[in-house]
Amino acid sequence: GIDHELALGFTVGRGYTDAHCQSTSIAEVVNGVVPGHAGKYQPYVPTHRSTLLTDYAHPSGFSLRLETVNVGDYFMENENTEEYGGYDFVTNVSLGYENGHHKVRLNADNITNKRYAMEVKKDTDGDKKYYAAAPFSMMLTYTYSFEDEDGEEE
Repeated sequence: GIDHELALGFTVGRGYTDAHCQSTSIAEVVNGVVPGHAGKYQPYVPTHRSTLLTDYAHPSGFSLRLETVNVGDYFMENENTEEYGGYDFVTNVSLGYENGHHKVRLNADNITNKRYAMEVKKDTDGDKKYYAAAPFSMMLTYTYSFEDEDGEEE
């Protein structure tokens, strides 16, 4: 990933993965036959994945993060006959406050309540299984640190 500080407290970052994973061999029996998978792409491994984010941290202890995640297409099975198209612009936001030993953070994931499959698989009979991603959700966390500013336990 790459992060750039734009102005006091503002950071913009991005992460990108380009994965073209090919098999050397896979031991799989399909209808009593072991097909040759050498040179085929690994199933369930997206060719592209990217994240774009921006952070803001105020000296008072408040912070804000906005990120969007995109996942590219991938093959649904070892034979590489069908692809799942992935998903785009799943957006998450978090708001936090830190004061001394205390941290509070409110995370909101999938803020647009986008409906998409987190994963799609196809079995050797050709049946597809879609695993739904979580809808809009929120989580509040609290953390207490037992370390002082120098990293020493109190």
